[in-house]
Amino acid sequence: MASKAKLRKKLRIEPNLPTLLIVGGERVKNVVETVEALENLEHDFQVVAVAGGNDRLFLDLVKLKPKFPLHVHHFLSNMPEWLRAADVLISKAGGLIISEGLAAGLPILIIHYLPGQEEGNVRYVLSHQAGALPANTGEAVATLDYWLKMTAMRLNSPRRLPNIWAGPPTRPARWRRPFGNPSMIKRKARHRQMRISLNRLLKHLTKNKSNESCNPRVQAPNTLAMQAKPLKPAQANH
Repeated sequence: MASKAKLRKKLRIEPNLPTLLIVGGERVKNVVETVEALENLEHDFQVVAVAGGNDRLFLDLVKLKPKFPLHVHHFLSNMPEWLRAADVLISKAGGLIISEGLAAGLPILIIHYLPGQEEGNVRYVLSHQAGALPANTGEAVATLDYWLKMTAMRLNSPRRLPNIWAGPPTRPARWRRPFGNPSMIKRKARHRQMRISLNRLLKHLTKNKSNESCNPRVQAPNTLAMQAKPLKPAQANH
């Protein structure tokens, strides 16, 4: 498999810059706001923004003139190559793009999700520490800032940082635009984990009770008491 630098050179982007891949579409929100918020990052990086066939989003992205390199595409047919060339995936919690991001081993920054339909995808990413769900653009920038710092540290000392996506970022005061309700997702994930633990406990207790009833060597105390032979009265010594 080609290295990221070779893939980036093939795709005609900067080969040695950390690459943020933003994938939009017809139902993806917060794409332009996220690109604008990236101006607050104090790192050297480049952004590849894909409009996903959305004409209006493509035109809005083309109008942007950020300080970092921005490569805008209306649609891409070779998405697997771009995923392998990227360091971070930024998108909505759609099943297809989440699966592709996980297959490419990228940390995923979720900037939008459909309530109900995509909440399971959000829970999966968060529970496996495969990404983050920022509440606003400020939290998104803080998360990316942390990831980029950890990426640089991992490149210099890969054995010391086996999992760079688990650390909690700080939340800056600037660029606070709401993304959704991540607290609801996290709360539902905790409730689901509690239900799973309770079901496992009940299953374990039911299994033990079943084993006791089927094993003749294990009997309840009241059964043993019923089977005990009565003691004979002591005979008096004459």
